[in-house]
Amino acid sequence: MLNKRHFIQVAVAVAAASTGLGAYAQSAADFYKGKTIRVASSTGAGGTMDLYLLLMMKHMEKHLPEGTKMVLEHRTGGGGSIMANYMYSAAPKDGTVVGMPVPAIVTSTFSNPNNTRYDPAKFNYIGRMVDNPRVFVARTDSGIKTMEDAAKAEKDIPHAIMTVGTSLDQFMTAVNEAMGTKFRRVAGYTGGGPAFLAMEQGEVQATTAEPANLLANKWHLVENGTISVLGVLGQEKVPGLENAPYVLDMIPATNPKRGIVEAVAASAAIGLGLIAPPEVPADRVAFLRELFNKTVNDPAYLAEAKERKVPLNKATGEQVEKIVATAMAAPEATRQWFFALSNQR
Repeated sequence: MLNKRHFIQVAVAVAAASTGLGAYAQSAADFYKGKTIRVASSTGAGGTMDLYLLLMMKHMEKHLPEGTKMVLEHRTGGGGSIMANYMYSAAPKDGTVVGMPVPAIVTSTFSNPNNTRYDPAKFNYIGRMVDNPRVFVARTDSGIKTMEDAAKAEKDIPHAIMTVGTSLDQFMTAVNEAMGTKFRRVAGYTGGGPAFLAMEQGEVQATTAEPANLLANKWHLVENGTISVLGVLGQEKVPGLENAPYVLDMIPATNPKRGIVEAVAASAAIGLGLIAPPEVPADRVAFLRELFNKTVNDPAYLAEAKERKVPLNKATGEQVEKIVATAMAAPEATRQWFFALSNQR
């Protein structure tokens, strides 16, 4: 016969087992109470990644256990590989460090296998705030107002990128090969913002812009006719750019280069979100995902993003895992295209 104390212990154990995730979330909440969660950015301060991380952290802290705080740190370099390598191998695997990788977290392993010492499939994907397509834009006074104009141009079109072989170059080169456009890379810019400014000031005639920067800070240049939106390369429609031309809609399935463009677009679909290192306990991954989902559905978070014209296009950690798996299944010929482009440097 069970004594009263034993009966209570058994009842508590049964109740905990029956609550599933709730039991895990409670134990994880206890773990996080009073701790500091470090949030690693793979790019420098002041860019688009900081814009999203700081917005997320501001509203996420409301949903943290009492005494828990978040701090932002930057681990830049290597086209995002410095941060990803750190998260994979050196970061604590207890759930106290999360990070925002570059969207090219998969294709970077094709481009630079010697520098990317991580397996994208083994990260824990917490959730995506927004996908990260690129918007092809050009100075209207260049005479280039559409992708068709860019294909028919009599001269090469100077196009600002950062480094040969990295993401901005991948977007530009894939479109050149698939659509016959005549964009000519002008490398050396430190980010998408400086590349856009170079176009704005007339150093180059075209570049690709991140939707967040274009819609929040530069849309007046579209409205006054200074720049033209040529097309958007991504898998999903961007709020605010639903009526813009989409590159994948312009490329028939029979085009031999369509697979390359789709692989570039897969990076856009991975977008900007949070990962945790491999081997973080499952209950803490579940807690972080629940925390993320509460934040991206928080009315105050949504209202601030709308007021600041910051595009949002959320996806759960489980959905991002599937996008990553699809991206990693790219055929060998596609992988070799990324590698060859990177080695043109």
